[in-house]
Amino acid sequence: MLAAQPTYELAGLGRRCVAALIDLALCLGIGVVALSPIAIALGVMVASNDMHAGAAHNAEAMGALVLVLFPWLWFTNMEMSRWQASIGKRLMGLKVIDEQGQRIGPGKANVRFWLKFPGALLLGWGFIMAAFNNQQQCLHDKVAKTLVVKR
Repeated sequence: MLAAQPTYELAGLGRRCVAALIDLALCLGIGVVALSPIAIALGVMVASNDMHAGAAHNAEAMGALVLVLFPWLWFTNMEMSRWQASIGKRLMGLKVIDEQGQRIGPGKANVRFWLKFPGALLLGWGFIMAAFNNQQQCLHDKVAKTLVVKR
């Protein structure tokens, strides 16, 4: 006897875009708050002429780390959690599953996150392609073998 195939409704590109905008706003907002102490310290050092070239380089590196590390942790951990969704996706009633309908693990979550960058660099085609395939998968979904579905 075969197990029943899970049923789900695929998320449309519009709903996914709104979820992404919510997540972007939250990530940027939290990132700005996290980077504010660094920016204030840099401003004080510049104003007092006590700035070393190494300190400026270290501050830039910390800023870049926060702006990449935080979204990476945000998306990968939330999408493989019991929620199966970032806050934006959750607010939009969406979740991420693998092609068998199961919760994704760290491998698929990381592939999804890191492949969003080349998808965006290809004039956004890595995202737009979801409108032109039956499974409504973006580039990162196709490679990771994941789907974004309605809850």
